Amino acid sequence: IVLTTGASWGGWILWQIGVAGKFTGVSVQAINAHGQAQIYGWMGLFIMGFGYHVLPRFWRGVLVAPRLAPVVLVLVSAGIFVRTAGMATLGIWSLAVPAAMAGCVLEVAAIVIFATQMVLTCRGGKTPLRPESGFLLAAMVWFVLMSLLDLVHTYTTMTAATHDELLWYIATYQAPLRDLQIHGLALFMILGISSRMIPAFYGRPLASARRGWWAFGLLTGAVLGEVSLFLTYRWTGLH
Repeated sequence: IVLTTGASWGGWILWQIGVAGKFTGVSVQAINAHGQAQIYGWMGLFIMGFGYHVLPRFWRGVLVAPRLAPVVLVLVSAGIFVRTAGMATLGIWSLAVPAAMAGCVLEVAAIVIFATQMVLTCRGGKTPLRPESGFLLAAMVWFVLMSLLDLVHTYTTMTAATHDELLWYIATYQAPLRDLQIHGLALFMILGISSRMIPAFYGRPLASARRGWWAFGLLTGAVLGEVSLFLTYRWTGLH
């Protein structure tokens, strides 16, 4: 995916923008389709593959319902393909919106299954709950929330009746969606894994649990704050 809808399509999009001489040289749906393929395909599938293989060992447990892993792979892959086709053909294909929504639903279903498996696997593991696990479990929550917001955001932008309405939806929800995806899912996964594995790589003790929980609390508040305050600003118009 990173070589097809990622680097290749991303390069083509940049080429079109450059030739047109303006950022609106391609549709916002093409740009968002490219972005969602990277979030769910490149980053999402990497997290899922790593999670299925490593996190049960991380928690000294047994993966719950391992036979669901291939199902999740199929759901995400099909969701990315169908959703990308729908978003990229808006205004050309009469079934563009239903296709995009079907793809979104497949992605959400896969993420809910995966997140549930990870939470139950952690619960059944023998490793005491430390900040590292807190970051990883919170990442599962952000994963589900961002997929739900993404579904709604995709529908509203694809069905906006006017250009001004489209711009309002983008200006209101695009930034909070990226916050959940990058500062929520990606950052919390990276910190959860690295705070456990990097000390082991260098033969150093883990950071204190107290310090880790402080970091967890501060970052959780940061993500919730940047999303909720930005949405409140957009809804009220009060800077």
